[in-house]
Amino acid sequence: MLPRRSSLIVLTILLVLVCAAIPGAVPTPAAAQVTIQDTPTPLVSGGVSRFAFAPPKIFWQTGVDPCPPRLVASDVQPAQFQNETINRVATTGSTVRQLYSKAQACDTSQIASNIVADATNLYWIGPEGLVRLPVEANPGDEPILVNANVKGYDEVAIASDKVYALNTTAGSTIITAVDKATGANTIAALQADGNSGQLSFDGSFLYYVSSGDLRRIASNGTATTLASGVSTYYAEGQRLSFCQINPFQCFFTNNVYIGIGNKVFVYNNTLNSLGSVPVYTSVAADATIRSLVTTSKLFVFERRPVPCSPQPCFGSTDNVLNRTPRGGGVVDVLYSTGASLFTIIDQLSTDGSYLFWGQDGGIQRLAADASALPIINMRVTGMEVTQGIQNLTNTVLLVKNRRTFVRVYVKSDGAAVPNVTARLTATSLNGASLSPVNSVGTKITVRATPDRTDLNQSFLFELPWSWTQQNNLSLRADL
Repeated sequence: MLPRRSSLIVLTILLVLVCAAIPGAVPTPAAAQVTIQDTPTPLVSGGVSRFAFAPPKIFWQTGVDPCPPRLVASDVQPAQFQNETINRVATTGSTVRQLYSKAQACDTSQIASNIVADATNLYWIGPEGLVRLPVEANPGDEPILVNANVKGYDEVAIASDKVYALNTTAGSTIITAVDKATGANTIAALQADGNSGQLSFDGSFLYYVSSGDLRRIASNGTATTLASGVSTYYAEGQRLSFCQINPFQCFFTNNVYIGIGNKVFVYNNTLNSLGSVPVYTSVAADATIRSLVTTSKLFVFERRPVPCSPQPCFGSTDNVLNRTPRGGGVVDVLYSTGASLFTIIDQLSTDGSYLFWGQDGGIQRLAADASALPIINMRVTGMEVTQGIQNLTNTVLLVKNRRTFVRVYVKSDGAAVPNVTARLTATSLNGASLSPVNSVGTKITVRATPDRTDLNQSFLFELPWSWTQQNNLSLRADL
């Protein structure tokens, strides 16, 4: 199990080594506010292409790899087959059960859409159309064809008695409803738009996003555009708000939470109106809302760009999970992935007690009532570049083509903070970066009174040989 607490600091310090001459003194940066991360538990560690959240179970597909590109037309594709599988695990954690396995060549998946599930069956679009597979199936059991008319469709969503399938073709969006019991199909919606996806059903309405426009489809096929510029949404359906005793009466809400830019707005299905004031606004103006879900609280996963310099270089992103009251208010930061070029977050879901989401081919789980992360001040107090002997003012000459180490000194302004990591980036080399090489690993404890004679109370990096051959080298430490 991963440790429950780790830390992320975002702070930048720059040291320029010019023509292998004596570097100047390292400037001391301002204090940074740091969040200690509440690390999620990996429910599934890897191999997840798509997953269906159907409490108390989660089902996921492990797909096959794409074929490598042909350099010439005569190139032969790999003959080795891979197993495309569907597996199941309890949301509380359990032994993994495999339901489906089929050997496939590259680029020949039998699962062309997302998968959805109810208490009895899984559904997806296969090569012949909509198919189902019992949730108690075993490898070797073949999926059953439900409807061939939705062959080639892109997405599916599930209701109590139907499966909805969406297809975008020739500038039109078609949503077809397939009866679970009979397999009969009817057209639920036909719209003159394209580039559509994110199909869902909340018990009353269908929803999808077309080129940033969020559409709502009523049972009679009437389409309403709820908002534009939409990155994601969560339609929670009818939800009990409260009941009064005298006279006895219960009140319900029916809301859609909508991510637009770095904000979340609420569309009221009862009043058919979009709120003008956001219930959540990211502290990062350039953030994008990526995934939403609600319980008694609103949970928001956002993606924040992390710039790099000097250009040209590849900027990274940080994915941050926040919790706030449904109507807005104090925001608790629950988790951050840290800056990364490739981390992908999707399918934020909840069973009311835990949060689940996809991350880097796995499925993560975190308690919905996880404590808000404390804010702790930490500081970088210096950076030392050494080839054997050096001081904090970096007055010892540096020589090209020699083994070189960098120590980054940090301290906490309060209690000691465990499990802190850092990166050292060569901004003059298109953002190439290093992890610490401390003997205790890539994470250390940042202390209020660190001991300079203890290597593991600072971050230690070794520069690659190619870096020491540069005439000019700019280094940045990100903690």
